[in-house]
Amino acid sequence: MKAVSRDTAAELLERREIETERQSDEPGVAWRLQHLSADAYQLSNAGRATAYDVTVEIGDMVGVRPMSGQDVPPGGSLKVVAERKPYTRDDVVTVNWADGRAGDGGQRHTWLRPLPLKPTE
Repeated sequence: MKAVSRDTAAELLERREIETERQSDEPGVAWRLQHLSADAYQLSNAGRATAYDVTVEIGDMVGVRPMSGQDVPPGGSLKVVAERKPYTRDDVVTVNWADGRAGDGGQRHTWLRPLPLKPTE
């Protein structure tokens, strides 16, 4: 049996979550994280609902997180800059968001994804 890399497994899970959201009667948020160039990655809302008050954490990697508290509509995205270093032990990108605006009683959600490998890694 062929072993599946952690990155491939994460991509497969992403695709399954996006497909599940699209087949659901209730619109939701589904995230996709893709390498753009150098240390830049695109975090996209591939779902059919807006993610409110989005925050992004980048483990113990070096980089720049997007400004906290942004809303990401369906099809919208944020740029995340993150770089693994030799001392990096936590390369997980953590996304937190609400399914409604503050004060509307929106439920908070969390999505975790290892930083995708660059094409040369």
